[in-house]
Amino acid sequence: MTSWPATPTDVQSEQEAALKLVIFDIDGTLIESTAVDDACFLRAAEEVLGVRSPDADWANYPHCSDTGLVSELLRRYVGREARAEDVERFRQRFRALLEDAVRTQPSLFSPIPGIHELLERLAEREDIAVAVATGGFEVTARAKLDWACLPLQAHPAAFSEDGPSRESIVTAAVRRAGEAHGRTDFDRIISIGDGVWDVRTAASLGVGFVGRASADDADRLRREGAEMVISDYLDEPELLRTILAAATPDTRA
Repeated sequence: MTSWPATPTDVQSEQEAALKLVIFDIDGTLIESTAVDDACFLRAAEEVLGVRSPDADWANYPHCSDTGLVSELLRRYVGREARAEDVERFRQRFRALLEDAVRTQPSLFSPIPGIHELLERLAEREDIAVAVATGGFEVTARAKLDWACLPLQAHPAAFSEDGPSRESIVTAAVRRAGEAHGRTDFDRIISIGDGVWDVRTAASLGVGFVGRASADDADRLRREGAEMVISDYLDEPELLRTILAAATPDTRA
């Protein structure tokens, strides 16, 4: 388990008002975009990497990030290591496919119900900071936020380029949030995500976790150790109180 840096002195701790950090993933967490994202990713894998019909359960890969998946697909199915030009060609084609999808059907990138209201409520709170940590490439992740009209572009964020591991990505988001708020530590850190890799990352880093999923996916998150799983963000303000009290997942079972 990773321990976040402690506040260096008691004096600094007294001077800093308590500040909680809520970190959001994007696909499946802020935006209902997992299906189209996976479809475009797999098509880019075939067209750019020459990989057809790979295992599409990303939980079975060492690192669930775009850079990590590109590297592992080439290693597992082509038999070689990824080069920088492989990742760049993939990123460009993947972005083009997503842009084609949003032009054809903008609703494929709809925000999860209630997220706009929750983000507004979080923005009103002086004791809560918000950041984004996603396994997606920065260029595609920021495009999705724009397509869903989510006001998060100015918030601290970390992307696949900060990985490849999810732990590295979340750690980068925490560091940037600390820099943005002039802090070395947060009173509490809560991660909100939709994948089993998000549960595992929260457990590894020792942060609170809230799952965003429905039906079978929700059961999978609970089996992985998530105590709280929601289907949307409509039950506010009770939802906000519950999020801020979220426990660290227990993945020992």
